[in-house]
Amino acid sequence: MAALSGGADLLISATTLTGSLFCRRKSVIQERFRGLDAGSSVMVIGTLVHELLQNVLVGKLSTKDDLQLALQKMLSSSSLVHLLYANNLSQAEVELQLRTFLDPISRFVSHYINGEAPDRFPSEAFQGRIQEIRDIEENLWVPQLGLKGKVDVSVRVKSPNQTEKTIPLELKTGRASFSMEHKGQLLLYELMHSVLGKDTQSGLLLYIREGLLREVPSSRNEQRDLVLLRNDLVYWLTREVSTGLENTDPLPQLQLPEPIYHHSACGNCAYNTICSSFAQSDNKLELNESHPIKKLMPQLLSHLLQRDHDYVHHWCSVLALEEQHNRQSNQFAPFWTEDARIRQKQGRAMGHLKLRSGQLVDMKGGRFKQSLELNEEADLSLDLRLSGFDLDEYVVVSSSSRLAVASGFIDLLEKRHLVLRLDRDLSKTYEGETFIVDKNESQNFSTFNYTNLGLLLSDEPRFQKLREIVVAKIPPTQSKILPALILTKGAKMLLALNKIQRAAALRALTTSSHLLIKGLPGTGKTQTLVSLVRVLHLLGKSVLITAHTHSAVDNLLLRLLPFNLPLMRLGSNSRIHPQLEEISEARLTQDCTSVEELAKVLEQPSIVGVTCLGTSHALFQRRNFDYCIVDEATQVLQPTVLRPLSFCSKFVLVGDPKQLPPVIRSSEARQRGAEETLFHRLDSQEATAVLSLQYRMNKTITRLANELTYAGQLQCASETVSGARLQLQPSIKAPKWVQKVLQTHLDQAVFFINTGDCLERCEKLINACMMTTSSFIDQKYEDQGEKPKNKCKKRVSKYANVCEAGVVMHLLRYLLKSGFDASQIGVIAPYRAQVELVKKLVSKLDPILECNTVDQYQGRDKDLIIYSCSKTGSRVLDMERSRESEILEDQRRLTVAITRAKCKLILMGDIKCLEQYGPFRELFKHIPERCRLKLQDGHYDFAWHQISEELDFI
Repeated sequence: MAALSGGADLLISATTLTGSLFCRRKSVIQERFRGLDAGSSVMVIGTLVHELLQNVLVGKLSTKDDLQLALQKMLSSSSLVHLLYANNLSQAEVELQLRTFLDPISRFVSHYINGEAPDRFPSEAFQGRIQEIRDIEENLWVPQLGLKGKVDVSVRVKSPNQTEKTIPLELKTGRASFSMEHKGQLLLYELMHSVLGKDTQSGLLLYIREGLLREVPSSRNEQRDLVLLRNDLVYWLTREVSTGLENTDPLPQLQLPEPIYHHSACGNCAYNTICSSFAQSDNKLELNESHPIKKLMPQLLSHLLQRDHDYVHHWCSVLALEEQHNRQSNQFAPFWTEDARIRQKQGRAMGHLKLRSGQLVDMKGGRFKQSLELNEEADLSLDLRLSGFDLDEYVVVSSSSRLAVASGFIDLLEKRHLVLRLDRDLSKTYEGETFIVDKNESQNFSTFNYTNLGLLLSDEPRFQKLREIVVAKIPPTQSKILPALILTKGAKMLLALNKIQRAAALRALTTSSHLLIKGLPGTGKTQTLVSLVRVLHLLGKSVLITAHTHSAVDNLLLRLLPFNLPLMRLGSNSRIHPQLEEISEARLTQDCTSVEELAKVLEQPSIVGVTCLGTSHALFQRRNFDYCIVDEATQVLQPTVLRPLSFCSKFVLVGDPKQLPPVIRSSEARQRGAEETLFHRLDSQEATAVLSLQYRMNKTITRLANELTYAGQLQCASETVSGARLQLQPSIKAPKWVQKVLQTHLDQAVFFINTGDCLERCEKLINACMMTTSSFIDQKYEDQGEKPKNKCKKRVSKYANVCEAGVVMHLLRYLLKSGFDASQIGVIAPYRAQVELVKKLVSKLDPILECNTVDQYQGRDKDLIIYSCSKTGSRVLDMERSRESEILEDQRRLTVAITRAKCKLILMGDIKCLEQYGPFRELFKHIPERCRLKLQDGHYDFAWHQISEELDFI
């Protein structure tokens, strides 16, 4: 068998691989720009026939009445209504087409399941019988082959010679061709099953419409050729895009195989425009004038200018650089190279899970809701909430017997159990097994971005207009005439704004195409947007509200909720704020039983909120909006924001270029401009309004922000804001160091705690805590007369600083005992490991206390912020290559950290270590000595042994 080459950890699906037998170039493009191939009615009918047959086989249905009932049940399901809406199909036409398959399915069941002799029987047809349905949609991930796939049906069959075997069955709904593309899928499934330990020498290919079932024997030569083809596809998908050239040199474009030579294939291909664009720019590709794609180019590309091609190719290359970095960092390789226990210690997996007893498996939206819980072998100290996983995170589930048996999203995380939305029902096949849940990188975001770039080349008028703004950077013009309604009813809605905010809102209402609102920290951008949306609704305009994060979308909708506007929030309920449940898509559409009802509910609300990624929703194939408001626009990758902007006539981008950029892991992609957001690209005097009056920070914190970042632009909006001090009523005696840190004097509103080099001290504290915890568990089992199963073996990340965590705990304990409002305290850190450590500790103090990364705290504020800088040690090694230096060298991240506090900002860290990073070196220039404290034993009643007491049982 051929060996894997290149991208050995990249799994190619069997359908993609066999599809490339016809056109490799299309398959390579399709892997990235998959969203350009909109679902056709043929594909939808094929999917539904698969589901119908699978339901019949699982339910062991045989009579025509049973089949009729199964069809009616499927037609009345909520998931089908959504599928038909997404593909612009009616229930009547789908039912008509599906009914044509009832007789063929009935005949198939009658003969191959029930053993009844047919009227006529082709000699080449399968002569055996199906004894048992072993699995439906069996998930196959085989890293040894670099392949994955889903088997339609796994069946146990009896051959005429009475031998029994379990083999894959592949269903086709089109014409019976027995082509290599169709047989190739079975050959791959046979090969994958064999590698997984089930020696499989054949499979069944069923053309249900014609009732033809034929056995496809295993062929080693053809399987070898398919693996070689897989290697060829991976070669093109993983081609290096980095040339090592200087930043000023152009990026090479994506490398693609030669296009197919076929008289009609190119003309009917959904990818012909993007394919032609790359072909035209590829100097190495030589096509003669008779080549079909060469003939099509003038027609396909006539509406585009060279700058349009350059823009799309540049961003495709930047995205490819990011993909390349992610592959080289090999984040997914441990999934099949490391033991599950190691993956769990690394925070990439949750193990020792079992199906929760008595659970009801609920299917909704095409996914199975499944509950898992920790089993008896799990460590007693494990808390799944602190495992490093998030709600709605994409995960892969493996069983004790098979890798990757299902995949899906996290719906709920509790201390000892979790709920998942999976593509398969685990209880059908894996009852009683142990499971492990691994993090996985979903390709949806990458595909979404590539697809947006492909759509930008469309000849539709809306994309022509978008290209003029995005690519050509044509600035907007302002109308001098305001609608009369604004001067009457609208004036009251704008009165709550200050003059700067009001001017920005009026510019948004009178712009010809777009406006940028630069909202500096605490300047009331959300209040400005609330008034703007209310006025737009008054004018009868529809509004799309979007952002990179769910929290940003929810924040604006929550502020709009009291005004009784026609709102709808699209997206998964697990990510939506509980107070928005009443306006969620799930709640509004729960009673819809027809496409017409669903269309009415989805298309009625004039104000819709959804994340940028969520604009792939079917609603946007049918609706356009008058305005699109993009909050946190300086955090959104440029290709990502193109999709929501294509659904609107005008748009408003809101953000602060001095704060956090999009998350880009590849340093070369960043150097090539990946961090340039659309806000940065379009920022100009004609297009931008600046909000500078801030209502958040007192004058001391404002001065620091101005000195570090904003060059005096930030102004306190009032004397009340300027003079706001920490309101602390000490009721208990505190050590002098705590009193000094929590001084309420206005000129000490910014305070720095210098912990010194804590590296060695941290290691000692960790070892001491591990010994204490282990002894505690031993004693607990001895008291119960049992032998301990698992001693607690803690692993603390190098990005976690237990000394700083102990200091944070000491301060928090005093604040809470003094009666300070826990909801007005925020603890932030640059690294997730430090956040998880502090979260675990403070959860015992007060669950209301919030701890999060700097990135997650953008857009938030608290009266008191404690920033644990975390990094310690006398020197920094390999700064250019380390992720930690990228974080601490980022001034925008530090700007976010220091602008979250209203009244008091406490920073803590190892000053000698932090001074090695430019932004911190500059920061310390503006913190006077009277606002600093060096923690030393015996100094101001400080003692490190007291801090260690805060760290019991970490």
